[in-house]
Amino acid sequence: MDEKLLTEIGNYFSTKYSTECGKPAYVGDGIVNVAEYQNTSPKILWILKEVNADDPEQPWSICEWLAKDNWTKEYPEWKRTYSKLLKTTWAILNKRWDNIPPAERITDIIRKIAYINIKKTAGKAKSKDTEINRYFNEEKDMILKQIEAIAPDIIINASHVERILNKGALNVSNRQYVNPFMIGYQITQHKKRVVLNVYHSNCRISDVQYIGLIKQCFEKLQGDAL
Repeated sequence: MDEKLLTEIGNYFSTKYSTECGKPAYVGDGIVNVAEYQNTSPKILWILKEVNADDPEQPWSICEWLAKDNWTKEYPEWKRTYSKLLKTTWAILNKRWDNIPPAERITDIIRKIAYINIKKTAGKAKSKDTEINRYFNEEKDMILKQIEAIAPDIIINASHVERILNKGALNVSNRQYVNPFMIGYQITQHKKRVVLNVYHSNCRISDVQYIGLIKQCFEKLQGDAL
């Protein structure tokens, strides 16, 4: 993990995406809690699309918000995006895919992960994949630098930007597919890094189905990557 580089990347985005420049303000992302992330193995990075929020007048950080004790109380619909994410994270870290606790009992586990969005400004309830892909094309070099600075062992790409797996440091091979819905669940192993290409965590399948498909991905790896 390169904290200095992450700070530089954050400064780049906050300068570029500023209301003073006539653009929506930057919504920071990255590592939710540095100390807990450093002490967690394997290290997990979730990649999503954009924050669902009104355009802020000042920059703010999704990670600072998620690190709060009461973050779920401030967002009544938090389960729509975070239930699958929390349960999947718990299963991976505990190496258990059954008897996963309810999401409301494991909200603190979010402090152990890194969490970034492809688009660094706020969006609406329904994201436009064309806009997310356009943003990635514009900022791909900095996004890939951010990923490398976070230095995860496992990347869960739920952004619908499949091309992120074919650029720079994420140009991986040995791909396998598990139950390909839409873009499919795609896993790749690269320098002992696992990359999964999955549905967004707000997708319209049940938590059980979502986690079951990711379990199948890890079963295909047969434990070699972890």
